[in-house]
Amino acid sequence: MKKVILSLFLSVVSLTAFAQKKLPYKWEYGCHTFASNYLGDMGGKEKTRRDFVADIKLGQTRYDFGGYARMKINQNFSLKGVVSYIRVQGADNLSTNAGRVGRNLSFTNNIIEGALHGEYYFYQNNDMSRGSGLGKKKKGIDFKSYVFGGIAAFYNNPKTTYQGSKVKLRPLQTEGYKYKAIQLAIPIGAGFVYTINRQLKIGFEFDLRKTFTDYVDDVSTVYIAGAPSVANRRNELTDPSLPHPDNYITGEKRGDPKHKDFYMTAGITFGYALKGKNSFYKSKYSYITGVKRKFKKRRTRAKF
Repeated sequence: MKKVILSLFLSVVSLTAFAQKKLPYKWEYGCHTFASNYLGDMGGKEKTRRDFVADIKLGQTRYDFGGYARMKINQNFSLKGVVSYIRVQGADNLSTNAGRVGRNLSFTNNIIEGALHGEYYFYQNNDMSRGSGLGKKKKGIDFKSYVFGGIAAFYNNPKTTYQGSKVKLRPLQTEGYKYKAIQLAIPIGAGFVYTINRQLKIGFEFDLRKTFTDYVDDVSTVYIAGAPSVANRRNELTDPSLPHPDNYITGEKRGDPKHKDFYMTAGITFGYALKGKNSFYKSKYSYITGVKRKFKKRRTRAKF
């Protein structure tokens, strides 16, 4: 894990140095406010676990706040670093699957994530105000659409509410497995952004994370002997229509280890771009910087 994070850091430093020396560049800083949700072993609909968005519960949608720094490499590619605070949660009592309702588990997870995205801009309109009657003195509006992929490291520590108190689940090893608090994920997504007056950025982004853990919700394999009370909560329910308690004893299925957990976010981004400083950037990309290229007038000496 430490080697991966160190390699990411060195790659960013090297790329930044190269971009500043060889390529026109531009920095952008901003923040985002997103809605968040998760796909895992908890909650879901009447069938067994299904991939992507088929099993998410919109009622369990929560929030994601964070900030970012974006470095423009060239007209089509950018590199973005993102830090996010994301909350996801799920509850079996919201499911329409009787087996899950009888399992009677729930969780919340406050995730702290650091990610590095490589962005590709596949569509650009560098001046949407042309022909709109705004005039040269009005604020120009640019539009870009992009897709991205990258790598992320996140800290997670799922909790549940038990007898009126919040209980941390990871230290309890509810399935006899001590999973790590820091995990890796692959973020992929898409977005678009409007640039107003060349510097103010307002956009929308969707980001799906494929994790390498099945314990974002603390549920993955089977019930074990000697587990803490929070691991098996079937005895808290008295509904006779639910599966018999013997379906939730040692060795019986508790989760689905064949599928890793996902979490996803979508929402609005706000940013502010800093103009490039070198003369090459200002002259070649004057439609971004707002600086018109100046040409020196040649003096013609009179001949007698």
